[in-house]
Amino acid sequence: MPLLSVATAGLPKNETGSASAIFNMMRNMGGSVGIATLSTLVTRREQFHSVRIGETVTLLTPQVLARISSLKSMLMGKGLDPMTAHSTALTILNGEVQTQSFIMAYSESFLVVGLSLFASCFALIFLPKPAKGQKAHSGG
Repeated sequence: MPLLSVATAGLPKNETGSASAIFNMMRNMGGSVGIATLSTLVTRREQFHSVRIGETVTLLTPQVLARISSLKSMLMGKGLDPMTAHSTALTILNGEVQTQSFIMAYSESFLVVGLSLFASCFALIFLPKPAKGQKAHSGG
C-alpha cells in the first residue's frame, strides 16, 4: 500500500483509479517475470552444479568407492542381491548429487533475490518525496 500511495501521489483524484489499476497490473506482471526468471535460474544452475559435482564423483575416486561399498553393504543387509544393491547404491548416490546441486542452485537464487532487494532499498533513496501538505491517494 505505501508503494501504491507513492506511485499515485500528485495525480488528480479522477485519475487515481486508472493509475492504481496500471500499477497493480505492472506489479503482477513483474512478479510473474520474476518467478519465471528465478525458476529458469534454479533449473540452469542445478544442471551446472550437477555436472560440476558429477565430474568429481567418479568410480575412480576412493571416497566414492567407499560410499558405494557402504551403501551396497547396507542394502544387501536388507535382503537385496549384490547386483540390485549395486545399482540401487548408484541411484542413491545420484540422488545425493542432485540434492546438493539443488541446494547450491537455491542458495544462488536467494542471493539474487537478496541483491535485488538491496538494490531496491537503495533505489528508494532516490524516490521523490510528496510536497508538504500533498496527500497521496490510495486509488479506488
